[in-house]
This record gives sequence, structure tokens and C-alpha cells, in this order.
Amino acid sequence: MKTHRVTVDLASVIAVLVITIAGGFAARSSGNEAAAWRWVTHTREVLERLQEVVSLVRGAESAQRGFLLTGRPEFLAELRAFQASTPRTLDTIAELTIDNPRQQAAMPALRQLAMERLRRLDAVVDIAGGQRLARPPLEPGGQVMTALERRVATMMDEEHRLLATREAEVQRARAVQMAATLGVGVLALLLVVVLRAVSRRDTRLMAQAAARIEAVFRAAPVGLGIIGRDLRLGEVNHALARVLGAAPQALRGRLLSEVAPEPWGERLAAICRDSLASELPIAGRELARPPTGDDDRQRDWLASVHAVSAPAQASDLVLAMLEVTPLKAAERELAEANGQLESRVAERTAELTQLNEDLQAFAHTIAHDLRAPLRNIEGFSSAVVEDEAAQLSDEGRAYLARIQAGVRRMDQLITDLLAYSRLARGQLRPERVELREAVADALRELESTVRDAGATVEVPADLPAVLASRGLLVQVLVNLLSNAVKFVRDGARARVRLRATRTGTTVRLVIDDDGIGIAPQHRERVFGVFERLHGSEAYPGTGIGLAIVRRAITKMQGTARVEESPEGGTRIVLSLPAAA
Repeated sequence: MKTHRVTVDLASVIAVLVITIAGGFAARSSGNEAAAWRWVTHTREVLERLQEVVSLVRGAESAQRGFLLTGRPEFLAELRAFQASTPRTLDTIAELTIDNPRQQAAMPALRQLAMERLRRLDAVVDIAGGQRLARPPLEPGGQVMTALERRVATMMDEEHRLLATREAEVQRARAVQMAATLGVGVLALLLVVVLRAVSRRDTRLMAQAAARIEAVFRAAPVGLGIIGRDLRLGEVNHALARVLGAAPQALRGRLLSEVAPEPWGERLAAICRDSLASELPIAGRELARPPTGDDDRQRDWLASVHAVSAPAQASDLVLAMLEVTPLKAAERELAEANGQLESRVAERTAELTQLNEDLQAFAHTIAHDLRAPLRNIEGFSSAVVEDEAAQLSDEGRAYLARIQAGVRRMDQLITDLLAYSRLARGQLRPERVELREAVADALRELESTVRDAGATVEVPADLPAVLASRGLLVQVLVNLLSNAVKFVRDGARARVRLRATRTGTTVRLVIDDDGIGIAPQHRERVFGVFERLHGSEAYPGTGIGLAIVRRAITKMQGTARVEESPEGGTRIVLSLPAAA
């Protein structure tokens, strides 16, 4: 229907526009015809004035002759009147022909001839001296009069030519006006025909749409009803009739509060009154009916009311009721299940808390009770070496040295395991950390190790700041730098290079060494716990250092990976959030 309405509106706008244009054209044609008629009238007036000049001069001649023959003064007065009118008529002709250069060019000669003829008539009167002449003298003015008449005839020919042209323009303007008027009439008739056809089509479409709406209204599974301002029911579909417990015909005209089942009949009426008062729709009001003798289930509906607005105020209401009994039952079951789930989560959380406490107690036991015997073994073995070295054989001293080395490895292993477990449990509070300061802390901690190995560590002066935990970052750098210094070829001295770049919100820290390197197939494996690629005799360690690095960097929202160094050693690449 909206598309049809747009089509009708567009057709109406186009038709009105065309009629307006045609009407404007007709009005313009009428104006052109009026202008042409004015020019025709103007030309005729010029012709009359030209003829008037000849008539005035002829009249002057007649008055002169009458005066000469009779001597009566009235003839002389008449002569003087003709003489006075002639210049005014000539001035009028000059004004009327000001738009015509040809006529303007002819005006001086016309004026000269007319005035010359009048002057000569006046000269003869002066000869008579006011006396009657028995026989008037012949005055030589016939040639002037003939020339005057010829000049007037020439100018009148020009005006007759203009008159013919302008009368033709009048005819053309009249024909155009008649065509425009006829066109406007035809367009108006066509518009009436088109609008009538469109109106009949829209009436048919509206009837079809109304029939479809009626069918949808009757067949909709949602309860629908029309309610008047007095809250009496009008049209009701079968779904709403089933909710109200009566046939649609029996509900028509009855009050909503009377036919709606308890306990929500009055509540429905209150919702309708609120919508009428505010003239706003009200949607999704929940209504529930408890189990009855016929139905042992609680039934639930969602009621919505929409006011049908008239030009002044809301006239009727549309009531829609959607039964949501299965949905509400599912919601209740879900709420019950959520309650059970929350209880189970609480139980699981308590169990995990207890397990975490047990794990912390176990770590405490390892840190104190397990390390105490190790310290005793190391102490007694050191005492035997110091006090009884002279009495021991070379083999005995070797055994004691191996015992001390094993104790130190076991202590380092316990230390690394405790550090790894603390990373799993600890809470991280990121802060701004200057990489330059963190590297300096790590090198101070490794000062003796770097000095004993004869290693070189190159650190640039301009390292950016990162967002991290300072303690964890120093621990990561200690592990990585100690590995770079330790894993070198026999007889070689380690050379370690650090550099860092910032890209957007990320800092990329690269640590290169020229050591033994890591094969591509092992570059991810080395980050596992207890993963060692070489025996402890060749390169001492616990196999937990890189696992600590990976876990610590991940906890600081970063990444750690191994790449091939351009110089054949190992390249460790760390990515960390950049500090603001």
C-alpha cells in the first residue's frame, strides 16, 4: 500500500506540475496577445494621427478660403485653431513613432512641409489685411500640399506594413493561447481520468489489504482484540476468545473487566486506561493465572496495548495477548538449575581453595623441610673435605665433590620449581618499567657469572619503557642472559647483544648471542618444564629456566619465542606492552 501511495502522490505531483507549466504558458500567451493588440492599437493611432495632419492642413485651407471670400472672423478663428492643433498632432506622431527609426527619420520633413503650408496660408491672410476679397489671389502652395500628402502616404504605408505584421502576431498569439487552453483542459481531463483509475485501483487494493488483515487477525495464534474508550470489547479473534473463555460473538460489547479471568481482569483494564491516558503503547506486561481444578499448570501471558490515535485523541485500543507458559516454565527451571549450578560452583571453589592451600603448604614443605637436609648434606660434606682431606684418597675426594655438586643441583631445582609455582599462583600488578634499569639490575645480579665467563654484553642506551612487573622482568632477563653466557662452544667467549624497538603499543626486545644455537625443531620444546637439549655435565641447569620465562612473559600480557640469530647463535624475541 505504501508503494501505491507513493505512485499516486508522484503522479499527482507530475500532473499538477504539467498543468501549472501549461497554465503559465497559456497566461504568457494571453499576455503576448494583449501586447500584440496594444501594438495594433498603437499603429492604428499613428495612422489616424497622420490622416489628422492632412485633415488639419486641409481644414486650414478651407477656413482661409472662407475668410478670404466672406471676411467673416469665425473663419479666421477656425484657421487659427487648425494652425494651433497641427504642431500638437505632429508632436504626438513623433512620440508614437519613437520606436521606429524610419518614421523618426521622416518626421522632420513632414513637420517642415505641414508648417510651410500653414505659413503660406497665413501669408495670404496677411495680404488681405482682414478684408473680404472679391477674388482671392492664387497662392503658390499646391506643390507643398502635394509633397505633404506624399510624405503622409509614405509614412502611412510604413504603418500599414507594421499593422499587418502586428495583426499577424495577434493571430499567432491567439492561436497559441487557444492551444495552451486546450492543452490545459486535456491535461486536466487526463488527470481526472488517471486519478479516478488510481483511486479505483487503490480502493480495490485497500479492500484486498483489509481482507488480508482480517484473515491474519482471525487466524493469528496471538490473542488480538479491539477495545473502545469505554473498555468494551469490539472485534475479537479466536485466540483471544479462547483466553477469555467465550465465543467471539458473545464477547462483543462487553466490559473487559467482566469477561477477563481472575485474578488479572482488573489489571488488564488498568493497563488499557493507562494507555488511553498517555496515548502511548504499553508492551510486555506479565499476567499469570495459578493452577485451577481443570488445569494443574500455571499459565502465563504477555499483554500489550496500543492506542489507535485519531486526529485529536486516542479512539480505540488494540489488545494483544501472547501465551508464554512454556517459556516461563523453562525460565523457572533454568533459574532452579542456575541455583543448583551456583551451589556446585561454590562447592568446587571451596575444594579448589583447599587444594590451593594444600599446594601452598606443600611448597612451604619443599622450601623448608626438604631443603634443610640438603643444606646438612652440603655442610657435612664440606666439613669432611676441609677437615679430613689429608686422610682421604683421590677417589674419596672425587666422591665428595660429586655429592656437593648433586646437592647444589637439587637445591637449584627446588628453587626453580618454587619460582615456577609462584608464577602460577601470584597476582600481577603491572607498572611502568624502564627496560634500561631492568637490564642493569639483571647484569648486577649476574656480574660474577659474566666476569668469570669473560663474556661481553652490549646494551644500547635508549631502551623504551614497558608495562610489566619489575621483579618478574628482572628474573626473565637473568634467566635469558645467563643462558646466553652459559651455552657457548668450547673455548669461546660469549657475546650478547640487546636491542629494543617500539611499534604502536608493543615493545619488541631482542637478545642475540653467538652460542651453540637451538635447532628449529626444538625452538618451541625448550619452553617446557624439565626440557633439556644437553646433559648437565656439559651445560649445568635444571631445564626450568625458559619455562619460567614463557610463563612470566605470558603473565605480563606478552609473548616469548626463539628465532635463528643472523650470526648462527640463538635469538630470543620478547614482546611486551609499551608503557604510555
